[in-house]
Amino acid sequence: MSRGTPPVTRDLSYFQQMAAAKIPVTINMAINATVTVEHLIFNPQCAAIMDKVRKAIRGK
Repeated sequence: MSRGTPPVTRDLSYFQQMAAAKIPVTINMAINATVTVEHLIFNPQCAAIMDKVRKAIRGK
């Protein structure tokens, strides 16, 4: 994929290829130690990308 490909599209494509090839992939998400209303445990944008990846792979 080209450098201009949106990250979500690039990520989905990668995980779909790995699932089709039956290659397990683990994902480590950094957790924020200082959780407040303003500073959430996960970056909402990262969580949204991972939700899209899960739905694309598992269909849920």
